[in-house]
Amino acid sequence: MNEPPRILVVAATAGELATPNGWLTLQCGIGPVDAAVATAAAIAQHRPAAILHVGIAGARRDAGLTPGALVIGSEARYCDLDVPESWAPRTIAPSRELLAAVRQVLPEAPTLAIGTSARVGGTTGCDVEAMEGFGVLRAAQRAGVPAIEIRAISNEIEESDRANWHFDTALAVITAVTPALVAAMQGSRAVVRELTFGYSPCPNDTFAFHALTHGLVEAPFRIRPVLLDIEELNRRAHDGEFDLTKLSVGAFAAVGARYRLLRSGAALGKGVGPLVVAREATSLAQAVRGRLAIPGSETTAYRLLRLAAPALGEVIEMRYDRILRAVETGEVDAGLIIHESRFTYQEHGLQQVIDLGDWWERETSLPVPLAGICARADLDDETARAVERAIRASVQYAFDHPEASRDYVRAHAQEMSDAVCDQHIALYVNAFSLDVGDDGLAAINRLVSAD
Repeated sequence: MNEPPRILVVAATAGELATPNGWLTLQCGIGPVDAAVATAAAIAQHRPAAILHVGIAGARRDAGLTPGALVIGSEARYCDLDVPESWAPRTIAPSRELLAAVRQVLPEAPTLAIGTSARVGGTTGCDVEAMEGFGVLRAAQRAGVPAIEIRAISNEIEESDRANWHFDTALAVITAVTPALVAAMQGSRAVVRELTFGYSPCPNDTFAFHALTHGLVEAPFRIRPVLLDIEELNRRAHDGEFDLTKLSVGAFAAVGARYRLLRSGAALGKGVGPLVVAREATSLAQAVRGRLAIPGSETTAYRLLRLAAPALGEVIEMRYDRILRAVETGEVDAGLIIHESRFTYQEHGLQQVIDLGDWWERETSLPVPLAGICARADLDDETARAVERAIRASVQYAFDHPEASRDYVRAHAQEMSDAVCDQHIALYVNAFSLDVGDDGLAAINRLVSAD
C-alpha cells in the first residue's frame, strides 16, 4: 500500500482550517511564540512530510491587494527580532519545489514576503502582515520539514476598525483552496515519504545505519529511527509497528508474513555466535539445568540454545546487558549472552561454557544468522527495493568513512569502551551486511525451519 505523504496544515484558529481529508491539522494559537511551540510539538508527534501554513493576513493600502486575494509567501520575515541576521535568523524561505507546486494551483497569486509580528501593524518592509508565519516555518526548518505559507487578505494593516475587516471573505477563500494546495504538495518532489526504522543502539547498528539516518546517502524517503533492544523490536514486530525493523532470525517464524527480509543490513557471519557463560567451568548440560538468564525468548541466541540443549531448566528473561551481572552475583546459575557481552564476560570472572556460533558452524557449515532487516509486508515493492539499496549504500558509506559515525556510535554506547565498540563493529558488520548472499539465505532458512 503506497500511501500519500502526510501534510500538516497549520493555522492560528479553527476558522482558518478546512475540513481535513486524510491530512493532519493543527490550530497553533495566535502569535509567533504559541505558533512555534505548537508546531514543534506536532512535528515531534506526527513527523509530517511537509507543512502548509494557511490563514488570513493584513495588507498595506498601497499593495493593491483586495480582501480575499491570496498571497504565496516568498519568505517569512520576523519583524519583532531586531538583531543581526548572523546572530539569529529573521527570514525563512520555502523550498523551491513546494513553491513551484503551489504556484501551479495559484498561478495568479503574487509571491511576496510575509512579515511576522506579535503586534498588528508591527511589521516593516513587508506589504503583507500576519502573526504566526515565522514561528511555524522556523519550527519546520529546525526539524528539517519543508514548509510554505499561504495567506488570504482580510484587511488593511493600518485599518484600526475591525468592523471593516473582511474576515468571512478571506476565510472562505483560504479554506476553499487548501485541499488543492495539499494535493499539489503531496505530488511535489520536496515532500518525501518518512519510514520508521527500528534498530538497536548497539555499535554495529549505529555504525551501519548512521549514514542512512543522517541523510548521507541518496534515498527517496527519509528515516525516523527508533532505537530499542533487539527483543523489544522482536515483540513490536508482532503488531507491525515499524515500516522497517531489525529482527532476530529466531523471531521470523513468530512474526510470520507480517514482515519480509531485505538482502541488506543483516547480521551474519563466522565466529559471531552467542555464548553460554557460568561462574565455573562446566558442561552445557549442567549449566542449563539450573536457573538460566536469556536475552529474550524470540532471540536467535535462544533458538540456537534450544537446538543445542533441548532440555532446559528454569529460563529467566532479562535485558541482555543485565545478564553478566546476574550470573556474577549468583542471581542465576548461567547466562546466554549476546552483543558486546561476549567481549567483556571475563572481566566479571565468568567462564565460557559453549560458543553456540561454533556449534552451529560445525553442525551446518553455514554462517551464523543472527538478525536481518525486514520491511513490513504492506510496503510496496518499489519502496522496498529503494530501502534495500539505501541500506546497502549506508553500510558501504560506513566502511568507506569509519570515523563519520564515531559520535553517533558513542552517544548510544556510553558505557562501552572504544576498544569494545571497535571489536563489536568489526565482528558484526561485514560482507553479509552489504548483501546476505546465497549462503546467508541458506543459513536463515535452515535456522527458521529447524525444530
